[in-house]
Amino acid sequence: MKNLPSIWLALLVMVGLVSCFPDRFEVAEPDNWNPAFGVPLINTSFSINDLLDDLDDGSLIQTDFGNRLTIVYQDRIEARPEFELDPLPTIPVPIAEKEQTVEYQAPGNYRYEIIRLKAGQFAYTVLNPFPESIAFTLTFSNLRLDGNSLSVAATLPPADMNGASETVGTLDLTGYELILDEDIETTYTANRISDNSPVDLPPFLTSISGMDYSYIQGYFGKFDVSLPGDSLEFAFLDNWEAGELEFLEPVISLTFYNTMGIPLELRSDTFDLHTYRNGIVALDNPMLNSGLLFAFPSIEEVGEARPTMLRLDAENSNIVSAISGVPYQLDYAFSAVANPYENNLITNHLTDSVKVGIDVEVDIPLYARARGFRIVDTFEVDLSDLEDLDRLGFKMVADNGFPLELGMQLQFMDGSGMVFDSLFQEGPRLVASGNLRPDGTVSTSKESILESDLSGTQLEQILRRTTDARIIATLESPNEGADAARMLNTYILGIRLGILAGL
Repeated sequence: MKNLPSIWLALLVMVGLVSCFPDRFEVAEPDNWNPAFGVPLINTSFSINDLLDDLDDGSLIQTDFGNRLTIVYQDRIEARPEFELDPLPTIPVPIAEKEQTVEYQAPGNYRYEIIRLKAGQFAYTVLNPFPESIAFTLTFSNLRLDGNSLSVAATLPPADMNGASETVGTLDLTGYELILDEDIETTYTANRISDNSPVDLPPFLTSISGMDYSYIQGYFGKFDVSLPGDSLEFAFLDNWEAGELEFLEPVISLTFYNTMGIPLELRSDTFDLHTYRNGIVALDNPMLNSGLLFAFPSIEEVGEARPTMLRLDAENSNIVSAISGVPYQLDYAFSAVANPYENNLITNHLTDSVKVGIDVEVDIPLYARARGFRIVDTFEVDLSDLEDLDRLGFKMVADNGFPLELGMQLQFMDGSGMVFDSLFQEGPRLVASGNLRPDGTVSTSKESILESDLSGTQLEQILRRTTDARIIATLESPNEGADAARMLNTYILGIRLGILAGL
């Protein structure tokens, strides 16, 4: 409806700018009046697309194969989900034999299979009870860098009168891969430097600590995940003031893109429509309440995003009643539960760069019931250049191809914001809807004529006091709003506007 103010404003200001135009249609002339101007001001037509193009709110206008129109709002967010895993444990590996195989058991019901490390430290403490130096090597097969197992070499000092010597060493594990889905294998050698003869060392301790992962695989238990949220604004009904508008085929489509290699069950923390009529209305859907399971990438799809879709429509949600409250904003925020059924047979995997994306699309097909639906817009006017007029009349011929009855009124306001007069003294004037088929579409357009005449003290007051004008437009679907109307992009509203002005 944002084109309407320009029609009314043109009526008022063009009088002072135009002295004559070629006649395009007849303008009724009151008896005994000799106007100084007779101006055919506007002869144009526009479609519903022309009106919607003025929304300028980021919405899209889609037309399907049947010329049916839909307003579409879209939003996309992508962010790292927030969650906390238990810290990776320190793994002690005591070594008692030169060749050793031990099984690693993670704490609780966790399971670690592969950990690619972006931080970590390998430490060892070795005792030498012999009175001579020992050449020592240690290979840790489960720690690998570029495919090569971790290897440590050291010379162990000889024991002295105080007892065995102690050698302590550490190694930075950044970039290493720790393999734990197989037994931990270690091998060490110890040889006298004097004759290279082998010796057996007393049991000693190694450990892996301070680990942080770039990739981790296993099973990580049940934990909470916070997903990104946002708001999506609708501006096309910003000028609503009163009345009902019931859209019958709205759809909200959610697509979740998950790169976490873990079963996730959706929780809806906030999924609310802010409406002018009914306040905040929570959107309801069985899958939102019972938990929607996300698709997740397999081990062969690490880093890929797997989509999960959820559609809310008239059949599975309260969207029709919610959106009929005249919405202006959708708020959404979600969370999830990882491993909701605690099935430790499912292999999980995570990277340190996991993301979750959410696409939100709100489709509002222009198929609705309207009853007493009223929108209001106020705009500044300056009529000081027209104060010499002593009479002003106009005639508008509307050829309405829309399936809606249009009511029009223009109110004049003074500097205090008070409405002191209006263009139509008897109340809003109506433009009849087009002739309708049983399905609510228009078969032929229908013509309506609106006329008004301002003069004398009334006109003087309007020209002198008016600082702002307020346009009020009402919409009503067929059968006094009881029947639905569908808007097609083929519908046209033709407007011919003429004025008579006297000095």
